[in-house]
Amino acid sequence: MTGWGRAAVVGAAVAALAAMALVAALALGLFSAPAAPPTRVLVVGTAPDDSGTPMAAFAYVVDMTSGEVTVLDTLQPATVSGTSATNAFEALPFGGGSAVSSALSSQTGGSPLPWVVLPAETWASLVSAAGGITVDVPRRLSAYNSGSLVLLEQGKQQLRGSDAVAVAGSAPRAGSAEDAAAVLKGISSAVSVVAGDRAQLRDLIEQGKAESSISVEEFGSPAR
Repeated sequence: MTGWGRAAVVGAAVAALAAMALVAALALGLFSAPAAPPTRVLVVGTAPDDSGTPMAAFAYVVDMTSGEVTVLDTLQPATVSGTSATNAFEALPFGGGSAVSSALSSQTGGSPLPWVVLPAETWASLVSAAGGITVDVPRRLSAYNSGSLVLLEQGKQQLRGSDAVAVAGSAPRAGSAEDAAAVLKGISSAVSVVAGDRAQLRDLIEQGKAESSISVEEFGSPAR
């Protein structure tokens, strides 16, 4: 066998041994394979209630492949084990995004989804940067934004960021359950347009502007 031939054989043997060592290390848990990016992510927007406690005002699911958005009902009756929460709106203080995801699992296929929570100031800034959002208000309602009255007439209304937060936080107490759900789903749908992009969500997590059960690495590196 020539020198080149022997070198090729040795090289192949070394490569095979390296591959076997890697497989063994993975089996022993010495290394972990990179986590696959989630296929669907739950996005939750918070808003303070009358006492200033952040609540899960709205939620939507983003398909990470197609970008399709599904708006959920945070006021739909649900239970969270070990808490007094009666729906996803109330679940946030009891366990953060995990509690909200659990409360919404009946709307997302039966299992809690990985989640991203957008604090009020984060999504309000995105709404303001986009020039506001339009929400269809089923009946006249009011809310207070830092002591100032926000009065919305029936029909399509334009909301800037901080007013949208005020309306989202007070909606459950501003009218019937059906009207409140309609307003929150309207805000959710509008916010998903300005905060439903995979790359954007990844950036918000990386910048510390959103909380998440998913690491930046798990989001992968989507093309921009």
